Amino acid sequence: MAWVKQSLTRVAAYFGAIGISQLLSFILIILVTHYLSPKIYGEYVLALTISSLVGMVGSAWVRNVGMRLYIDAKQLRETRSFFWHLAVLQALLFSALYGSLLVTFALLSLELASLPSLIAAGIAILIGDFFSLGLNLIRIEERSAGYAIAEAGSAAVRFLGTLGGLLIGFHTPAMLFVATSMAYLLGAFYTTYLLSSSLSGPLRLQPTLLGNVLRIGPASIPLSLSGWVEQLADRLILERFTTVAIVGIYSAGYALADRLLGGIIAAVFMMAWPDVLNAWSRGGASAARLAIFRAQQLYSWLTLGPALFIILFHLEIVTLLGPAYREAAPVIPIIVAATWLRGFIPYLNRHLELHKQFAKLSLITSIGALLNLALNFLLIPRWSMIGAAWATLVAYLIMALIFFWLRDRAQQLPSDYLKAALLAGLAWLVSAILPVSPFFQMAVFVAVYALGAYAIYLRPQLQRRPASLS
Repeated sequence: MAWVKQSLTRVAAYFGAIGISQLLSFILIILVTHYLSPKIYGEYVLALTISSLVGMVGSAWVRNVGMRLYIDAKQLRETRSFFWHLAVLQALLFSALYGSLLVTFALLSLELASLPSLIAAGIAILIGDFFSLGLNLIRIEERSAGYAIAEAGSAAVRFLGTLGGLLIGFHTPAMLFVATSMAYLLGAFYTTYLLSSSLSGPLRLQPTLLGNVLRIGPASIPLSLSGWVEQLADRLILERFTTVAIVGIYSAGYALADRLLGGIIAAVFMMAWPDVLNAWSRGGASAARLAIFRAQQLYSWLTLGPALFIILFHLEIVTLLGPAYREAAPVIPIIVAATWLRGFIPYLNRHLELHKQFAKLSLITSIGALLNLALNFLLIPRWSMIGAAWATLVAYLIMALIFFWLRDRAQQLPSDYLKAALLAGLAWLVSAILPVSPFFQMAVFVAVYALGAYAIYLRPQLQRRPASLS
């Protein structure tokens, strides 16, 4: 089957790049938690949380709508102007908002994190915005090899920069952001160079293109803000009711779970969304539905097994963190379940984004974000970081149910979800009944699931042509 081979090739490129990136980030989490105390790491997370909030409001929505509107710009052969319009717009918006926030903090004598940490975080977000914009458009152009080089190369620079800083004694939150900025800057140069050969049309002021972004884009601000609330707001609430050290421990456990599963989820979606957009432009709704169906098949087989693996063996996995962070163990299985739901939800709402119904998409995600926020205030004072984890899981579950109810009824859901879940259960059963150490049980689980996924899904797909779903 040609599509499966092509998709797996693209997924392999994205998975390789994101896998390298996530692996290096995973190793960095382990190194950082051994070199930095929970309090220092907590300050880093708080600075990241604050700068990311401004990024969600000021610039992330520009990239969100930009991916969809880039298809329109391609048809008009005006992608060069469109790219630079987006780059300048998001830089100006973020700089203005973040500068105003730092001035407000100074006037009110607020210090959730030190000023050097906040400045370094802001610079990292500003450069990262430009890098992310280029990466998104490279994905639309389906230049998976270029994406892989940019993503993996940037991750390597960040890893080496952070490791070097830790080894020579710079054990501060600002150092972590400086290393990130260096990585984003080099990545931004490469993506701009790579993208330049794909851009069409002259570079000139295009009020119509910019007007479309400003007209449609603000409706997606709640969508971006909701993402921040769902994934980062609980850090600020934890800091309010507990300590900065607890923020650091919770964030380390969250990051460990998210790095292990989130990379796989991102790799599948990196391939799927450009494929869906291009299928939509070529064949309309029926072609897009087929692309979404195929993406869900890959998602089910590539994520359900790993998710159960992490949940079952989280006590062994948490030992990778420094001794001061072992209390994060109960957080990991809850966050893994929440992360899986977060990755599943976009396959239920692609029809809303394809039809540019950003306001409806934002409304629904805002409901989940507000629920998450309310649950955090309710559960954190009583159960601390465990309450924060449960708030995240319950909010994603409610949001998944809402999007499932509002889904495109003509969009088929593959039976692969059930098959993959049953296979993961079988892998657990086989590994659990063997009288061996947890390490060998982990190896058995991986072997049974991988071989089963190949035999049940991958091999048959490579040997036959799919039936039309339109």
